[in-house]
Amino acid sequence: MIDITTVGWTDLGWIIIAFVLSMWLLTSALTGYEKNRLNITERILRTIAGLAVLMPAMSIALPAFAAGVALIIAHKRLGGTPSPVDQLPTGTTE
Repeated sequence: MIDITTVGWTDLGWIIIAFVLSMWLLTSALTGYEKNRLNITERILRTIAGLAVLMPAMSIALPAFAAGVALIIAHKRLGGTPSPVDQLPTGTTE
């Protein structure tokens, strides 16, 4: 358990940033989409990185953080199959 009186601002900042990245990785892995459809390899890697970022050992969390950011950047640069919503013609609602 963490004693709240001993947590500094740097620690709190890391906790918040790590949690946000972890939730981003895990939710995109579970839904299978970010900007475009994720393949199974990306989904598995995002799940592993998202869980590893939450580890208390910084020797595990920091490389996982870097890997998670790299996965997000790589996905945005490589593109992929757009989601079904992005394939709808403009001005059309279903």
